[in-house]
Amino acid sequence: MSDSEDSFRFSDDDDEILAAASRTQATPRTYTPATQPARVTPKPPSTATTDSTAASIYQAQGEASVLRAQLEQLQRQSLEERKQLIAQKQEATASLETQIAALKRAVTSLEDEKTFLNEALRQPRTTIAVPVNNQTPPTSTTVTKKRKLEDSSRVDAGYLTAVKRASEAGLVVDYLWTCGIEDTHNSRTCIDYLSKITVDEPISVDSFELKPHQSVAHCLTQWFMAHHHLRLDNFIAKLVKMLVSMCAILNERERPLAIPFLLTLVHRALTFRPLAVSKQLIRELVVQFSAAVRHRLGYISATSNHIDFVNFIGIPRHLLVLQKLILVVYGDLLETTVSLAAGHGADCVSEVWNAEILDPDVFRALPGIKERMADVGQINLVFNFISMLEASVTDTTFAYNNDGNEELVSSLFNLLVMEVGIRPQMRFHGLNRTVGNNHDFAMIDAMIPRDIDQNHQPLMVNPFPAAPVDETIDPQAQLAHETHLLTLKLRIAAVIDAYINEHESTDILGRDDTPKENFKRLIRAIDHEQLAIATYPRSPLVDLHLQIIGRLMATTYAITELTPDLSTLMFPQTVYELLVVFARVAFAQGGLTKSAEEIVVKLRAKGYQGPIFNSQVETRARNAFASDADAASSGYHYPNGVEFAYDADTIDIARSVLNKFASHDEADTLYECMHADG
Repeated sequence: MSDSEDSFRFSDDDDEILAAASRTQATPRTYTPATQPARVTPKPPSTATTDSTAASIYQAQGEASVLRAQLEQLQRQSLEERKQLIAQKQEATASLETQIAALKRAVTSLEDEKTFLNEALRQPRTTIAVPVNNQTPPTSTTVTKKRKLEDSSRVDAGYLTAVKRASEAGLVVDYLWTCGIEDTHNSRTCIDYLSKITVDEPISVDSFELKPHQSVAHCLTQWFMAHHHLRLDNFIAKLVKMLVSMCAILNERERPLAIPFLLTLVHRALTFRPLAVSKQLIRELVVQFSAAVRHRLGYISATSNHIDFVNFIGIPRHLLVLQKLILVVYGDLLETTVSLAAGHGADCVSEVWNAEILDPDVFRALPGIKERMADVGQINLVFNFISMLEASVTDTTFAYNNDGNEELVSSLFNLLVMEVGIRPQMRFHGLNRTVGNNHDFAMIDAMIPRDIDQNHQPLMVNPFPAAPVDETIDPQAQLAHETHLLTLKLRIAAVIDAYINEHESTDILGRDDTPKENFKRLIRAIDHEQLAIATYPRSPLVDLHLQIIGRLMATTYAITELTPDLSTLMFPQTVYELLVVFARVAFAQGGLTKSAEEIVVKLRAKGYQGPIFNSQVETRARNAFASDADAASSGYHYPNGVEFAYDADTIDIARSVLNKFASHDEADTLYECMHADG
């Protein structure tokens, strides 16, 4: 037998198996002849292989168990580490949020401090206290009636001082003490007016008491001192509700003198910190302000040349002017509160734009037809309502979100081609803007004289009769009104453009044949602005005309992009009008000729400001450079209606729209026809 077989049969691994087999069973001895090798029957190899495989499997299972245990341990460790990291992240996030909140509070505090310091620099400070007389005091203890009135006057003057408070409510009080109705020709504050007004019967609203022979400013001071400890949002809510209720009572008692100044304080309180105005307060104020505007719309037509004037016979002219100012102020307040709703999200906007909250009748001041504009059009109120519509535009909302929008949308497009005239006795800036005319405020100022005869009437209940102001429309007043009107049209174009961009839809054009009518008005509005530039190329308002044209052309381009079938968008004659209007822009002269440009550069380098330039536009363009030489060397590309009529983006839009309606040959023919005489 070979050595390999011996090693196989008598390997160390099989010794124990053979020993066990010999003990359990006797193996017979076999004798063989000497000439033949002994035959030994080996153990079948399958038994050893099976046992070896079983051992290997067992060993592998053990290793697998060990690995599985190690894996589970690693998983537990990673899970614990993950939990620790999440906890650390949350802790770090909370810490950062706390730091951010602290920084925001610090920034807010610094801003409030800055506001206070600015107000402190603007006005001289006096101390609210009983005046100290440095002279020898009088020996007599009897105080005459005249001396009492003088001392009362000194104390009321002290109320006009802004006193610094530690709380935010105190900062609001400081702000209210220095604010007034926006008037470029008048520096009197609301508290200055209210310090000369009183009532003939006591008024009690919540915790506020207005007593006869005490100025409204004095009573407000006492209320401020009693409530300055409140949190800012609670202070504003309590103050606003109290003032609005008091104005309603004064209106019922026909004592309107203090109303516009109290409403101005309401406006300033609401705009001091818009986020401090709650949704509930916004809803309540919208209901009250919309009702107030609706009840006063009749004052718009209360002029001597209108049939409704018969309803106001017997009312003095100065009282009519006062009531019209109150209407304008209520309109500004309604715009402000509706705009504040946009800061609370689309849900709040939808809640406010509800017929039960925002009365649809207030929009009667928007024109439906041209004749109606003559009856109810007043530019301040129209501006209020357009701004309200702009604030209502979100990705899911616009105005009332129902069929009631049809009339509002029609009014928007009508206003693009209509003129809103100057209303006599209603020329006020209002609270939200200082654009336009403010001539009639002089009558309001004259109703409450700065110096009242203290010996006879230290405080007043009714306004003094004021002489009417000159109602002649001079060129300066007409220019201010045109600026107001063009700013309004630019805002209307922004509303239409915002709706199309937010909703990615042309639904604002209306349904049935309404889209064609509104699109026609859009094209004609562009034509109207172009003709205004061509007629008065040196007008100071030419840049406003250009802005309106650019915005309306961008809106037209967006509408054509969103409309698959352009035949449903316009009448056949509108296509021709569109080609003419857009060709004026697409084929506009890109600038001056070479020789003319050289002359203009020399004039600008020398600082020339002659009539060949549009002085207002030229001044705005040169302000971008340090000197006239820099402006001349850097080139001049500011649109002014003559040298560079339109910016590059507007020209590109015009050419893109033309490509939808005319081929290259047709465009060349149109260009030749337009420049045939030039």
